[in-house]
Amino acid sequence: MRFEEVELGDELPAEHPDISMERVVEFTKAAHMNFPRFTDHEFARKEGLPGALVPGIMSQALLATMIHRWAPGCRIVSLDTVFRGHVVVGTTPTISGAVTDVDDDERVVEVDLTLGYGVTINNDGVTEDALAVAATLVGAARTARLAHPTMGAEDFSYVVERVPGAMLFLGCTPHEQNHLTAATNHSNRVVHDEAALPVGVALHAALALQHLTAN
Repeated sequence: MRFEEVELGDELPAEHPDISMERVVEFTKAAHMNFPRFTDHEFARKEGLPGALVPGIMSQALLATMIHRWAPGCRIVSLDTVFRGHVVVGTTPTISGAVTDVDDDERVVEVDLTLGYGVTINNDGVTEDALAVAATLVGAARTARLAHPTMGAEDFSYVVERVPGAMLFLGCTPHEQNHLTAATNHSNRVVHDEAALPVGVALHAALALQHLTAN
């Protein structure tokens, strides 16, 4: 890739970096960062984390490596990083990027890179069908569309990229807890109201039957 070939808005080829436990252990040893929160899932979960985390400087190294693969021989002037979420060891995140500025005078290119899971985007048709099935199953009063949908980034996003789908939330916070302040699903402090589980099973089954009947 030569500077003259770069245009504003160009997208870099997406990559799926190797962040296996073996690779992370190798990195932490080389960087003298032998901390269990990076190499021990159980230890990390006891700290309230979703699992062992990829060290921040390893994430930065992966981003820099992607740039050099895209433009061999280039010089990285600066790498400004904002950590907005955890990257868990052993998962399959995606590095994506796009050119956001090209300075012809200074011959400098600015690239915006993202390391993580893709944003989960519900299919409109599937969402409407799912809400209708849920309302039939548990009643309209117990079915709600989020006023402010969350643009969650997680591995389900890879599924809906290939197959039309939608993510629904099953309310399973115990009645004595406030769902706005209760521990989240990936916390080791979370408590579920198990009475919600049969509802979840029935909803999955009803959605499957609805899809098979319609198709």
